[in-house]
Amino acid sequence: LIYTQLTKKHLVRLGKKGQEATVGFYQVIHEGLSGVKEVKVLEAESFFMRLFKSFTDKYKKNMTHVAVWQIAPKIMIETLIVTMVTGYIFFAYLSDRDIAEILPLLGVFGVAFMRLYPSFNAILSSISSISAQKFSLDILYDELKEADHKTTQTVRDTQETALAYQHSLELKGLHYRYPGSELPALKDINLTISPGESIGIVGKSGSGKTTLADVILGLLHYESGEILLDGINVFREISKWHGMLGYIPQNIFLLNDTIQQNITFGVHEEDIDHEALNNAIISAQLQELIEELPKGVLTVVGERGVRLSGGQRQRIGIARALYRNPKILVLDEATSALDNETEAAISKAIETISHNKTLIIIAHRLSTVKNCDRLYLIDNGKIISHGSYQELINKNEWFKKVNDLAATQ
Repeated sequence: LIYTQLTKKHLVRLGKKGQEATVGFYQVIHEGLSGVKEVKVLEAESFFMRLFKSFTDKYKKNMTHVAVWQIAPKIMIETLIVTMVTGYIFFAYLSDRDIAEILPLLGVFGVAFMRLYPSFNAILSSISSISAQKFSLDILYDELKEADHKTTQTVRDTQETALAYQHSLELKGLHYRYPGSELPALKDINLTISPGESIGIVGKSGSGKTTLADVILGLLHYESGEILLDGINVFREISKWHGMLGYIPQNIFLLNDTIQQNITFGVHEEDIDHEALNNAIISAQLQELIEELPKGVLTVVGERGVRLSGGQRQRIGIARALYRNPKILVLDEATSALDNETEAAISKAIETISHNKTLIIIAHRLSTVKNCDRLYLIDNGKIISHGSYQELINKNEWFKKVNDLAATQ
Protein backbone atom coordinates (compact mmCIF):
# COMPACT_ATOMS: atom_id res chain seq x y z
CA LEU A 1 0.00 0.00 0.00
CA ILE A 2 2.81 2.39 0.88
CA TYR A 3 4.59 1.64 -2.41
CA THR A 4 1.38 2.12 -4.42
CA GLN A 5 0.56 5.45 -2.77
CA LEU A 6 4.10 6.75 -3.28
CA THR A 7 4.36 5.80 -6.97
CA LYS A 8 0.81 6.02 -8.35
CA LYS A 9 0.78 9.70 -9.37
CA HIS A 10 4.25 9.47 -10.89
CA LEU A 11 3.33 6.40 -12.95
CA VAL A 12 0.07 7.98 -14.16
CA ARG A 13 2.05 11.04 -15.28
CA LEU A 14 4.58 8.83 -17.13
CA GLY A 15 1.74 6.90 -18.77
CA LYS A 16 0.08 10.11 -19.92
CA LYS A 17 3.30 11.38 -21.48
CA GLY A 18 3.86 8.01 -23.17
CA GLN A 19 0.33 8.00 -24.58
CA GLU A 20 0.74 11.54 -25.91
CA ALA A 21 4.01 10.52 -27.56
CA THR A 22 2.26 7.51 -29.14
CA VAL A 23 -0.44 9.77 -30.59
CA GLY A 24 2.30 12.05 -31.90
CA PHE A 25 4.32 9.48 -33.80
CA TYR A 26 1.22 7.81 -35.27
CA GLN A 27 0.08 11.24 -36.46
CA VAL A 28 3.46 11.88 -38.09
CA ILE A 29 3.27 8.49 -39.85
CA HIS A 30 -0.25 9.21 -41.10
CA GLU A 31 0.55 12.73 -42.29
CA GLY A 32 3.84 11.74 -43.90
CA LEU A 33 2.30 8.88 -45.86
CA SER A 34 -0.89 10.77 -46.73
CA GLY A 35 1.13 13.58 -48.31
CA VAL A 36 3.85 11.35 -49.73
CA LYS A 37 3.85 13.14 -53.11
CA GLU A 38 4.43 16.54 -51.55
CA VAL A 39 6.97 15.07 -49.13
CA LYS A 40 8.97 13.63 -52.03
CA VAL A 41 8.77 16.67 -54.30
CA LEU A 42 9.63 19.14 -51.52
CA GLU A 43 12.26 16.76 -50.09
CA ALA A 44 10.71 17.03 -46.64
CA GLU A 45 11.62 13.47 -45.58
CA SER A 46 14.17 14.68 -43.01
CA PHE A 47 11.56 16.93 -41.37
CA PHE A 48 9.15 14.05 -40.82
CA MET A 49 11.96 11.71 -39.75
CA ARG A 50 13.18 14.19 -37.11
CA LEU A 51 9.63 14.74 -35.90
CA PHE A 52 9.02 10.99 -35.73
CA LYS A 53 12.30 10.46 -33.86
CA SER A 54 11.47 13.16 -31.30
CA PHE A 55 8.16 11.42 -30.45
CA THR A 56 9.71 7.94 -30.34
CA ASP A 57 12.50 9.23 -28.07
CA LYS A 58 9.90 10.66 -25.69
CA TYR A 59 7.99 7.39 -25.79
CA LYS A 60 11.11 5.30 -25.12
CA LYS A 61 12.17 7.56 -22.25
CA ASN A 62 8.80 7.38 -20.51
CA MET A 63 8.26 3.68 -21.11
CA THR A 64 11.80 2.95 -19.85
CA HIS A 65 10.94 4.74 -16.60
CA VAL A 66 7.69 2.78 -16.38
CA ALA A 67 9.57 -0.50 -16.92
CA VAL A 68 12.02 0.43 -14.15
CA TRP A 69 9.15 1.10 -11.74
CA GLN A 70 7.56 -2.21 -12.71
CA ILE A 71 10.66 -4.25 -11.79
CA ALA A 72 11.45 -2.08 -8.76
CA PRO A 73 9.11 -4.03 -6.40
CA LYS A 74 11.12 -7.23 -6.92
CA ILE A 75 14.35 -5.50 -5.98
CA MET A 76 12.73 -3.66 -3.09
CA ILE A 77 11.12 -6.77 -1.59
CA GLU A 78 14.32 -8.81 -1.86
CA THR A 79 16.34 -6.00 -0.32
CA LEU A 80 13.78 -5.49 2.45
CA ILE A 81 13.63 -9.19 3.37
CA VAL A 82 17.42 -9.64 3.35
CA THR A 83 17.82 -6.48 5.45
CA MET A 84 15.19 -7.64 7.94
CA VAL A 85 16.68 -11.14 8.31
CA THR A 86 20.20 -9.79 8.62
CA GLY A 87 19.06 -7.15 11.12
CA TYR A 88 17.13 -9.74 13.13
CA ILE A 89 20.20 -12.03 13.35
CA PHE A 90 22.43 -9.07 14.23
CA PHE A 91 20.21 -7.86 17.06
CA ALA A 92 19.75 -11.43 18.29
CA TYR A 93 23.52 -11.75 18.41
CA LEU A 94 23.88 -8.46 20.30
CA SER A 95 21.29 -9.59 22.85
CA ASP A 96 23.23 -12.84 23.45
CA ARG A 97 20.34 -15.03 22.19
CA ASP A 98 21.17 -18.52 21.07
CA ILE A 99 21.27 -18.55 17.26
CA ALA A 100 20.15 -22.17 17.26
CA GLU A 101 16.88 -21.10 18.87
CA ILE A 102 15.99 -18.55 16.21
CA LEU A 103 16.97 -20.62 13.16
CA PRO A 104 13.66 -22.57 13.09
CA LEU A 105 11.75 -19.28 13.25
CA LEU A 106 13.84 -17.86 10.44
CA GLY A 107 13.26 -21.04 8.45
CA VAL A 108 9.49 -20.68 8.79
CA PHE A 109 9.64 -17.05 7.68
CA GLY A 110 11.98 -18.00 4.84
CA VAL A 111 9.64 -20.68 3.50
CA ALA A 112 6.63 -18.34 3.86
CA PHE A 113 8.54 -15.61 2.01
CA MET A 114 9.49 -17.95 -0.85
CA ARG A 115 5.84 -18.97 -1.28
CA LEU A 116 4.39 -15.46 -1.00
CA TYR A 117 7.11 -13.57 -2.85
CA PRO A 118 5.97 -14.38 -6.45
CA SER A 119 2.42 -13.26 -5.62
CA PHE A 120 3.55 -10.04 -3.95
CA ASN A 121 5.82 -9.27 -6.87
CA ALA A 122 3.09 -9.98 -9.46
CA ILE A 123 0.58 -7.81 -7.58
CA LEU A 124 2.91 -4.85 -7.25
CA SER A 125 4.10 -5.14 -10.86
CA SER A 126 0.48 -5.27 -12.08
CA ILE A 127 -0.48 -2.26 -9.96
CA SER A 128 2.44 -0.34 -11.47
CA SER A 129 1.37 -1.36 -14.98
CA ILE A 130 -2.25 -0.33 -14.37
CA SER A 131 -1.17 3.02 -12.93
CA ALA A 132 1.05 3.66 -15.95
CA GLN A 133 -1.79 2.81 -18.35
CA LYS A 134 -4.53 4.61 -16.40
CA PHE A 135 -4.63 7.59 -18.76
CA SER A 136 -5.09 5.32 -21.80
CA LEU A 137 -7.55 3.12 -19.93
CA ASP A 138 -9.71 6.11 -19.04
CA ILE A 139 -9.88 7.13 -22.71
CA LEU A 140 -10.68 3.56 -23.77
CA TYR A 141 -13.32 3.19 -21.06
CA ASP A 142 -15.12 6.35 -22.18
CA GLU A 143 -15.04 5.18 -25.81
CA LEU A 144 -16.37 1.71 -24.95
CA LYS A 145 -19.06 3.16 -22.73
CA GLU A 146 -20.22 5.45 -25.55
CA ALA A 147 -20.06 2.58 -28.08
CA ASP A 148 -22.08 0.34 -25.75
CA HIS A 149 -24.72 3.06 -25.42
CA LYS A 150 -24.89 3.48 -29.20
CA THR A 151 -25.13 -0.30 -29.75
CA THR A 152 -27.94 -0.58 -27.22
CA GLN A 153 -29.70 2.36 -28.87
CA THR A 154 -29.28 0.81 -32.34
CA VAL A 155 -30.72 -2.53 -31.22
CA ARG A 156 -33.65 -0.70 -29.64
CA ASP A 157 -34.18 1.40 -32.76
CA THR A 158 -34.23 -1.60 -35.09
CA GLN A 159 -37.11 -2.98 -33.08
CA GLU A 160 -39.12 0.20 -33.51
CA THR A 161 -40.61 1.90 -36.53
CA ALA A 162 -38.53 4.36 -38.55
CA LEU A 163 -38.97 8.10 -38.25
CA ALA A 164 -41.67 9.57 -40.46
CA TYR A 165 -40.98 12.46 -42.81
CA GLN A 166 -44.31 13.63 -44.13
CA HIS A 167 -44.47 17.33 -43.30
CA SER A 168 -41.23 19.14 -42.50
CA LEU A 169 -37.64 19.12 -41.30
CA GLU A 170 -37.12 22.16 -39.08
CA LEU A 171 -33.93 23.73 -37.79
CA LYS A 172 -34.98 26.04 -34.96
CA GLY A 173 -32.63 28.51 -33.28
CA LEU A 174 -29.49 26.41 -33.74
CA HIS A 175 -26.33 27.64 -32.04
CA TYR A 176 -22.98 25.84 -32.15
CA ARG A 177 -19.59 26.78 -30.72
CA TYR A 178 -16.45 24.69 -31.24
CA PRO A 179 -14.76 23.61 -27.98
CA GLY A 180 -12.28 26.24 -26.83
CA SER A 181 -13.64 28.87 -29.21
CA GLU A 182 -15.08 32.13 -27.94
CA LEU A 183 -17.05 32.94 -31.11
CA PRO A 184 -20.00 30.77 -32.18
CA ALA A 185 -19.67 28.93 -35.50
CA LEU A 186 -23.47 28.96 -35.97
CA LYS A 187 -25.90 31.59 -34.68
CA ASP A 188 -29.68 31.33 -34.59
CA ILE A 189 -30.09 29.10 -37.67
CA ASN A 190 -33.75 28.76 -38.66
CA LEU A 191 -35.01 27.01 -41.77
CA THR A 192 -37.72 24.58 -42.83
CA ILE A 193 -37.43 21.90 -45.51
CA SER A 194 -40.41 20.05 -46.96
CA PRO A 195 -40.16 16.47 -48.29
CA GLY A 196 -38.81 16.38 -51.85
CA GLU A 197 -37.34 19.90 -51.74
CA SER A 198 -33.80 20.71 -52.79
CA ILE A 199 -32.10 23.27 -50.55
CA GLY A 200 -28.82 25.01 -51.31
CA ILE A 201 -26.61 26.45 -48.56
CA VAL A 202 -24.04 28.90 -49.92
CA GLY A 203 -21.56 31.40 -48.58
CA LYS A 204 -17.92 32.38 -48.36
CA SER A 205 -15.24 29.97 -47.15
CA GLY A 206 -15.35 29.77 -43.37
CA SER A 207 -18.90 31.09 -43.17
CA GLY A 208 -20.19 27.98 -41.36
CA LYS A 209 -21.63 25.88 -44.22
CA THR A 210 -19.80 22.65 -43.41
CA THR A 211 -20.39 23.13 -39.68
CA LEU A 212 -24.10 23.34 -40.38
CA ALA A 213 -23.90 20.15 -42.48
CA ASP A 214 -22.09 18.35 -39.64
CA VAL A 215 -24.75 19.46 -37.15
CA ILE A 216 -27.53 18.25 -39.45
CA LEU A 217 -25.72 14.92 -39.85
CA GLY A 218 -25.52 14.55 -36.07
CA LEU A 219 -21.70 14.62 -36.08
CA LEU A 220 -21.71 17.77 -33.93
CA HIS A 221 -24.19 18.38 -31.13
CA TYR A 222 -25.60 21.89 -31.16
CA GLU A 223 -25.26 24.11 -28.12
CA SER A 224 -28.89 25.18 -28.19
CA GLY A 225 -31.88 24.92 -30.49
CA GLU A 226 -33.55 21.91 -32.08
CA ILE A 227 -33.66 19.81 -35.24
CA LEU A 228 -37.21 18.54 -35.59
CA LEU A 229 -38.50 15.96 -38.06
CA ASP A 230 -42.29 16.15 -38.07
CA GLY A 231 -42.03 17.53 -34.55
CA ILE A 232 -39.61 14.86 -33.21
CA ASN A 233 -36.13 15.91 -32.03
CA VAL A 234 -33.79 13.82 -34.20
CA PHE A 235 -31.02 13.80 -31.57
CA ARG A 236 -33.27 11.74 -29.33
CA GLU A 237 -33.57 9.18 -32.15
CA ILE A 238 -30.08 9.57 -33.63
CA SER A 239 -29.75 6.02 -35.03
CA LYS A 240 -33.10 6.29 -36.80
CA TRP A 241 -32.07 9.72 -38.08
CA HIS A 242 -28.81 8.36 -39.50
CA GLY A 243 -30.85 5.61 -41.19
CA MET A 244 -32.69 8.30 -43.17
CA LEU A 245 -29.57 10.12 -44.34
CA GLY A 246 -27.23 9.76 -47.27
CA TYR A 247 -23.96 11.73 -47.23
CA ILE A 248 -21.72 12.73 -50.12
CA PRO A 249 -18.61 14.67 -48.99
CA GLN A 250 -16.06 16.51 -51.07
CA ASN A 251 -13.40 13.83 -50.61
CA ILE A 252 -14.81 10.32 -50.87
CA PHE A 253 -13.15 7.80 -48.57
CA LEU A 254 -12.52 4.58 -50.46
CA LEU A 255 -11.39 1.22 -49.14
CA ASN A 256 -8.61 -0.64 -50.92
CA ASP A 257 -11.29 -3.10 -52.00
CA THR A 258 -13.78 -3.75 -54.79
CA ILE A 259 -16.23 -1.23 -56.21
CA GLN A 260 -19.03 -3.39 -54.82
CA GLN A 261 -17.63 -3.27 -51.30
CA ASN A 262 -17.05 0.47 -51.53
CA ILE A 263 -20.66 1.08 -52.56
CA THR A 264 -22.21 -1.24 -49.97
CA PHE A 265 -19.66 0.00 -47.38
CA GLY A 266 -19.94 -1.86 -44.09
CA VAL A 267 -22.22 -4.63 -45.36
CA HIS A 268 -20.92 -8.22 -45.37
CA GLU A 269 -20.79 -9.78 -48.81
CA GLU A 270 -23.43 -12.38 -47.99
CA ASP A 271 -25.81 -9.61 -46.83
CA ILE A 272 -25.54 -7.42 -49.94
CA ASP A 273 -28.84 -6.47 -51.58
CA HIS A 274 -27.86 -6.81 -55.25
CA GLU A 275 -31.03 -5.15 -56.52
CA ALA A 276 -30.35 -2.08 -54.38
CA LEU A 277 -26.71 -2.19 -55.53
CA ASN A 278 -27.71 -2.19 -59.22
CA ASN A 279 -30.22 0.63 -58.67
CA ALA A 280 -27.55 2.72 -56.94
CA ILE A 281 -25.08 2.09 -59.79
CA ILE A 282 -27.65 3.16 -62.40
CA SER A 283 -28.71 6.27 -60.45
CA ALA A 284 -25.06 7.32 -60.02
CA GLN A 285 -24.42 6.70 -63.74
CA LEU A 286 -21.66 4.20 -62.98
CA GLN A 287 -22.83 1.40 -65.28
CA GLU A 288 -20.71 2.56 -68.24
CA LEU A 289 -17.52 2.50 -66.16
CA ILE A 290 -18.34 -0.89 -64.66
CA GLU A 291 -19.11 -2.41 -68.07
CA GLU A 292 -15.67 -1.32 -69.30
CA LEU A 293 -13.85 -3.02 -66.42
CA PRO A 294 -12.87 -6.70 -66.88
CA LYS A 295 -14.04 -7.63 -63.37
CA GLY A 296 -16.96 -5.19 -63.24
CA VAL A 297 -18.07 -4.36 -59.69
CA LEU A 298 -15.42 -6.76 -58.35
CA THR A 299 -12.62 -4.50 -59.61
CA VAL A 300 -10.30 -3.38 -56.81
CA VAL A 301 -10.00 0.43 -56.76
CA GLY A 302 -6.59 0.62 -55.03
CA GLU A 303 -5.64 2.59 -51.95
CA ARG A 304 -7.92 5.65 -51.69
CA GLY A 305 -9.24 4.88 -55.17
CA VAL A 306 -5.91 5.62 -56.85
CA ARG A 307 -6.98 3.68 -59.98
CA LEU A 308 -10.01 5.88 -60.52
CA SER A 309 -10.47 9.48 -61.64
CA GLY A 310 -11.94 12.14 -59.38
CA GLY A 311 -15.30 11.96 -61.12
CA GLN A 312 -15.42 8.17 -60.85
CA ARG A 313 -14.64 8.30 -57.14
CA GLN A 314 -17.39 10.87 -56.69
CA ARG A 315 -19.88 8.64 -58.53
CA ILE A 316 -19.01 5.78 -56.19
CA GLY A 317 -19.70 8.15 -53.31
CA ILE A 318 -23.12 8.95 -54.78
CA ALA A 319 -23.87 5.25 -55.29
CA ARG A 320 -22.83 4.55 -51.68
CA ALA A 321 -25.20 7.23 -50.42
CA LEU A 322 -28.05 5.83 -52.54
CA TYR A 323 -27.52 2.13 -51.74
CA ARG A 324 -29.51 2.34 -48.50
CA ASN A 325 -32.26 4.36 -50.21
CA PRO A 326 -32.14 7.36 -47.85
CA LYS A 327 -34.93 9.92 -47.73
CA ILE A 328 -32.52 12.87 -47.30
CA LEU A 329 -29.23 13.44 -49.13
CA VAL A 330 -26.62 15.83 -47.74
CA LEU A 331 -23.97 16.93 -50.26
CA ASP A 332 -21.06 18.81 -48.71
CA GLU A 333 -19.04 20.49 -51.49
CA ALA A 334 -19.53 17.25 -53.44
CA THR A 335 -18.34 18.72 -56.77
CA SER A 336 -15.99 21.51 -55.69
CA ALA A 337 -12.80 19.53 -56.37
CA LEU A 338 -13.83 18.56 -59.91
CA ASP A 339 -13.25 20.27 -63.23
CA ASN A 340 -16.20 22.01 -64.91
CA GLU A 341 -16.99 19.19 -67.33
CA THR A 342 -16.92 16.49 -64.64
CA GLU A 343 -18.88 18.73 -62.28
CA ALA A 344 -21.58 19.13 -64.91
CA ALA A 345 -21.79 15.34 -65.33
CA ILE A 346 -21.98 14.74 -61.57
CA SER A 347 -24.56 17.51 -61.19
CA LYS A 348 -26.64 15.81 -63.88
CA ALA A 349 -26.43 12.53 -61.96
CA ILE A 350 -27.54 14.31 -58.81
CA GLU A 351 -30.39 16.00 -60.68
CA THR A 352 -31.75 12.64 -61.83
CA ILE A 353 -32.12 11.45 -58.23
CA SER A 354 -33.52 14.71 -56.88
CA HIS A 355 -37.11 14.00 -57.86
CA ASN A 356 -37.79 11.54 -55.03
CA LYS A 357 -35.23 12.71 -52.45
CA THR A 358 -34.84 15.72 -50.20
CA LEU A 359 -31.51 17.36 -51.02
CA ILE A 360 -29.41 19.60 -48.79
CA ILE A 361 -26.53 20.88 -50.92
CA ILE A 362 -23.56 22.74 -49.39
CA ALA A 363 -21.62 24.53 -52.12
CA HIS A 364 -19.49 27.51 -52.98
CA ARG A 365 -19.90 26.97 -56.73
CA LEU A 366 -23.22 28.59 -57.57
CA SER A 367 -23.69 26.38 -60.62
CA THR A 368 -24.14 23.43 -58.23
CA VAL A 369 -27.17 24.98 -56.54
CA LYS A 370 -28.68 26.86 -59.49
CA ASN A 371 -31.63 24.49 -59.80
CA CYS A 372 -32.39 24.26 -56.07
CA ASP A 373 -35.89 25.17 -54.92
CA ARG A 374 -34.51 27.56 -52.33
CA LEU A 375 -31.11 28.93 -51.31
CA TYR A 376 -29.83 30.08 -47.92
CA LEU A 377 -26.88 32.47 -47.79
CA ILE A 378 -24.70 32.13 -44.67
CA ASP A 379 -22.15 34.63 -43.40
CA ASN A 380 -20.29 34.37 -40.08
CA GLY A 381 -22.47 31.47 -39.03
CA LYS A 382 -25.77 33.27 -39.59
CA ILE A 383 -28.35 33.11 -42.37
CA ILE A 384 -28.38 36.59 -43.87
CA SER A 385 -30.65 35.99 -46.84
CA HIS A 386 -32.74 33.31 -48.50
CA GLY A 387 -34.87 32.82 -51.59
CA SER A 388 -34.64 31.47 -55.11
CA TYR A 389 -31.46 31.84 -57.17
CA GLN A 390 -32.78 34.90 -58.98
CA GLU A 391 -34.11 36.46 -55.77
CA LEU A 392 -30.66 36.25 -54.15
CA ILE A 393 -29.09 37.88 -57.21
CA ASN A 394 -31.51 40.78 -56.75
CA LYS A 395 -31.18 40.97 -52.96
CA ASN A 396 -27.49 40.32 -52.20
CA GLU A 397 -24.50 42.13 -53.69
CA TRP A 398 -21.98 39.37 -52.85
CA PHE A 399 -24.16 36.71 -54.46
CA LYS A 400 -24.64 38.85 -57.58
CA LYS A 401 -20.90 39.47 -57.81
CA VAL A 402 -20.08 35.74 -57.55
CA ASN A 403 -22.76 34.92 -60.13
CA ASP A 404 -21.38 37.52 -62.57
CA LEU A 405 -17.84 36.18 -62.06
CA ALA A 406 -18.99 32.61 -62.72
CA ALA A 407 -20.75 33.73 -65.89
CA THR A 408 -17.52 35.18 -67.32
CA GLN A 409 -15.54 31.99 -66.80
